[in-house]
Amino acid sequence: MAKHLFIPKLVNGPYNDNALLLSLFGKSYSYLVDAGDISKLSNRDILKINRIFISHTHMDHFYGFDRILRTLLGKPKILQVYGPKNIIKNVHGKLNGYTWNLVDNYSEDFIVECFEIYNNKMKRAIFSCKKKFKIENLPDIEIKQNIIYKEDGHTVKGLILEHRTPSVAYIFEEDFMINIIKEQLDLLKLPQGRWITDFKTKIFQNKLKDKILLNGKSYSVAALKERVATITEGHKITYITDILFSKKNIDKLKKHIKNTSLLFIEACFLNIERDRARERYHLTAKQAGYIAKISKAKKIKFFHISPIHLNDYTSIKNELFEMLK
Repeated sequence: MAKHLFIPKLVNGPYNDNALLLSLFGKSYSYLVDAGDISKLSNRDILKINRIFISHTHMDHFYGFDRILRTLLGKPKILQVYGPKNIIKNVHGKLNGYTWNLVDNYSEDFIVECFEIYNNKMKRAIFSCKKKFKIENLPDIEIKQNIIYKEDGHTVKGLILEHRTPSVAYIFEEDFMINIIKEQLDLLKLPQGRWITDFKTKIFQNKLKDKILLNGKSYSVAALKERVATITEGHKITYITDILFSKKNIDKLKKHIKNTSLLFIEACFLNIERDRARERYHLTAKQAGYIAKISKAKKIKFFHISPIHLNDYTSIKNELFEMLK
């Protein structure tokens, strides 16, 4: 069975504050998208997080950052935080809310690195525990094709949308999938193990002429790829929350969310309350369904339902999925 790179988990139910945990198959780290209520995450979960992608810094999307800070403090780790305009100021404000006169006792340095998505560039700053989290500004990074982060095997895109404040929709996309054919490994008497991760990395890097030594025999990456691997289209996960249903927002989404494998999208209100939704810069279930339709999403997870609809889950669901017919 094919193993997808991203293993997503909505931390809470559809009515609770936003948090999406993205584990990465075969990796020792994970991503967190929004940091609302993260009380259900264990410390072990939090210790694995190395990147946080914040849609915007309304309290219900950001207050969990304090627990992450508490858990990672004193650990030899760099935590990267991505977000919209003012994320650097917001993180700095949180860090300034505490007294750091005893951090000299820590033997290891914990660093927070912030990336502020702003037009076609990202502003950057770092905060070092050893330096009592004083701000250090770094050179900006140019953004091309909305890609804010890339490593072997996948990219992350950030789309700045309107929520009466900038709110970022995130797209996590595998370049392609590499599936290992176990029967072929057995036929060639090749072991499973760490070498498979290195093998996949070389394919992603297009280092097909490189050699891999197995059982005393040298194999080219190209030859192994031909014998023991299949390449298929990668999965695409899109996360959209807290946006106004407007032509500008929809036009921007249309360019980037087509052929989504799994869509996470807010569905705050019923369509009869569309005026209320517009006033609050949120989506109705019907509007979420329209976005799901243009994304051609194979699977949809909706969340961030207003508490006033605590007993209307089925109505929200029916209204959203009616748009897909």
